[in-house]
Order: sequence, then structure tokens, then C-alpha cells
Amino acid sequence: FNTYINEFKVEEAKRLLVEEPDLPVIRIAFMVGFNSLRTFNRAFGKNTGYTPIDYRKNNPATKNDRA
Repeated sequence: FNTYINEFKVEEAKRLLVEEPDLPVIRIAFMVGFNSLRTFNRAFGKNTGYTPIDYRKNNPATKNDRA
């Protein structure tokens, strides 16, 4: 069940990472419902294969917003 819930949290985090590029990763982690950055990073990596910072850096939508 936790895995299922974490998938939803990670999806929302992915959206925030792209749409809010100035928002710190730790703030996003807490906003979507994780209690620690470590747990967030682990769940994010399991679901995406990236760290949150790498996801943000490598997402074309983020790059376009900053250009």
C-alpha cells in the first residue's frame, strides 16, 4: 500500500520539480507528504531512476522555462 501511495506523491513531486524550478527539493518533499528527504529521495529514485535534482536538470520543460 505504501508503494502505491508513494507513486502518487512522486508524480506530484515531478510536476512541482518542473513547474516550480526555484522551489527547494526538500520543500517539495514535505509538500507532497514525505517526512524526510532521505525517504523522498529513495522513493523518487525507485519510481523514476533519477534523483530529484537530476530529474529537474534533465527535464526539457524545466530547461525551456529557464531559457
